[in-house]
Amino acid sequence: MKRNIIWNILDAYYYFFMILWGVLYFLIGLGYIKKKITAKQNRHFLIVSALIYYMILLFVTLFGRRILPEYRMDLGIFSEYKNAIRFYDNRMPIINKEWTLQIIKNIVLYIPSGIFFNEFLRKVRSKAFLYAVVLGGSISLFIELIQLLTRRGFFESSDILNNVLGVVGGYLLGKAMNCYINRVNNSKKLLIY
Repeated sequence: MKRNIIWNILDAYYYFFMILWGVLYFLIGLGYIKKKITAKQNRHFLIVSALIYYMILLFVTLFGRRILPEYRMDLGIFSEYKNAIRFYDNRMPIINKEWTLQIIKNIVLYIPSGIFFNEFLRKVRSKAFLYAVVLGGSISLFIELIQLLTRRGFFESSDILNNVLGVVGGYLLGKAMNCYINRVNNSKKLLIY
């Protein structure tokens, strides 16, 4: 019973938590720009929020689900897209809202991973993007395999694609935020000197 209550709260408010975290991330970045937050405090915020995020991710994708009666697998890489957009006789696309929402959820679910990878892979700057994509794809594949083996969801290769798209989006978002912070910090240095 408790698990159902927690699951319902996380399922209903997961995206609210994501938006709240995004606003906090942006405000921490602004605090970092204004020197009210040190690099160490920023790093601690990222580590704690990464731990919380991955616990929620595991709960949402694995532990909060019912066990299915059978193993289910869909290896069609674009099957979710085919289900989301259907073309009929008159060639006008008909959008299935449920499948489209599923695609968006799978992409948004991994945006924080991309942001974390952007922050934590700074030492391998030249290959950070490649490592982020590989790590995001590996985590997604791992979760999909666990879902298949425990029957707590479908193994869908299109989920892996969508999750990697979320990692790429998050990585680029984090990179843009870092560029903005660096630009503002550099312009302040120019004004001081």
